[in-house]
Amino acid sequence: MNAPSSPRNGTVAKEMSPRKLSPLRLAFRIVRWTTYLGAIITLLMAFHAAPPPIIVTSPQAAAKVEQKFEAVEQAVASGQPATLRLDQTELNSYLASHLDIAPSAPAKAESPNPSRDNATSDLPTPSGTNAEQLEQGARRCVT
Repeated sequence: MNAPSSPRNGTVAKEMSPRKLSPLRLAFRIVRWTTYLGAIITLLMAFHAAPPPIIVTSPQAAAKVEQKFEAVEQAVASGQPATLRLDQTELNSYLASHLDIAPSAPAKAESPNPSRDNATSDLPTPSGTNAEQLEQGARRCVT
C-alpha cells in the first residue's frame, strides 16, 4: 500500500525541509534585530539617572579669585594685556560666594485650582543684586 507519488507529496517534502536563506534576507534580519537591540539600549541609557557631579568649593579659592580679578583690573587699567586663568575649584567657589546658586526648596505641588490667572507667579525671579553681580562678573571676564 504504497502511496502513489504525486506532485503534491513532493511539495510537502520541500516545505518540511529547512530552506536556505538568501544573503539579502539574512542581512535584513541582522539589521532588524540590531535595530531592536539598539533601541532597547538607547531607552535604557535615556532613562538611567546619573548622580549629580561633586562640586568642590573653598573660601580660600574664592579669595584667590578676588585677588586675581584685582590683578587683572590693575593690568588693564595700566594698559597691559591681561589673562585671567581660573581652575575648577576657584570658579565654583567664586560663583557659590557671589551668586545665589544654593539648592532651592522642593517645587510646590500643582495647584488644585487650575483656573488661576497668573500661573507664572510661582516661578522664582532673579533678585536685582544677583543680576548686577552676574553683569559685573561678565564685564570683568570681557575686559
